[in-house]
Amino acid sequence: MNVERLHSLLLNAIGEIEDCNTLELIVGLRDRTQQLASNPQHPDIQRDFSDMRSRLMEALDIAASNSLSPGTVRDLENLNIMKYLGNSLADRIDTILTQNEITLAVASDQITQITTDLQDLYNYLKTVVVAFETLNIDKDEPAPGEVEASVMLPRSSINNSLRSLGAEFRELEQIFADVTELATGSRPSTSVRSIASSDFSVYLELAPEAAAFLAVAVERVIALYRNLLEIRRIRSEASAAGLSDDQLRGIDKHIAERMDQGVDETVDELFVEMEIAVSDDSRRNELKVSLRRSLSGVAARIDRGYQFDVRVGEILEDVDKDGSEVGERSSLASSWRLIENSREGLTFLRLEGDPILQLPSAEPSEIARDEEQSR
Repeated sequence: MNVERLHSLLLNAIGEIEDCNTLELIVGLRDRTQQLASNPQHPDIQRDFSDMRSRLMEALDIAASNSLSPGTVRDLENLNIMKYLGNSLADRIDTILTQNEITLAVASDQITQITTDLQDLYNYLKTVVVAFETLNIDKDEPAPGEVEASVMLPRSSINNSLRSLGAEFRELEQIFADVTELATGSRPSTSVRSIASSDFSVYLELAPEAAAFLAVAVERVIALYRNLLEIRRIRSEASAAGLSDDQLRGIDKHIAERMDQGVDETVDELFVEMEIAVSDDSRRNELKVSLRRSLSGVAARIDRGYQFDVRVGEILEDVDKDGSEVGERSSLASSWRLIENSREGLTFLRLEGDPILQLPSAEPSEIARDEEQSR
């Protein structure tokens, strides 16, 4: 993660804590939990406790963090911030209170600890943000209507090799070029917004139509891959138990066939459901072949811990007097909605065991056009 993105994440976390009035509400819940632990049969204390609990849960239920993109959630989890926001915090508090209905003193102690931790976190965040602003460190947020696609590449997948990293970037460029041409009819070079280096992450500018196509396609591939997670676990256990490669080959073949079939069906569905901006039948067929390879590559990279994400800046929708969207914005709004509807399906997968899918050949696709030809 780069420092500009970190700045934005911290500002948004501070904003949510303030907008939801989380600190004041959780302090109120802490105090009433302590009172209830001391006087569990007092009806007024019971009522005050229930009211404060409801107010806090209602505030957290509408928190902005509940609709963040999977990549942003991952970043906040890595920073140890996500558990103090929105539904994540609500679930923790609800679990504590539910599990300790009889032992309220235990619940009181745990709520007190969360309250202290949240107060400390808020103060730390404010201090860091002031330092960033003093040092003139900018913020990294998509502009209104702008779309950002990102890919996180685990260092283990490229062995910290510059050559491997370069090869991966070329493969990713092929994937983004395919969806861009299918969605927009052109194949420009993909613009890089920023690169981060803890795990290598690349943040890219895409046309909204291309980003929508990418989001829907990756969501479908992740759904396919979820169906293989149990097989992945079983294969890992079988390998650990001493089964040879020959004995595992049948499982590997089954996995490959299921994914190949799923990718073929997904490509066919996308060509029916999405607006394809390429009218030439020959080129459409070429792109269909290339998209199969690209989505197989997406699946194999997800299998290796890669994470794909798409996020949108503030969504702007102009409407006329009868409520219908106006002009070009109508098409953009449709893309934005597709992205928003797909984001939940891009959720980070926690994987166990070794990869089970083979990456497609790293040879450049025969249909890839060089940049001059695509202009």
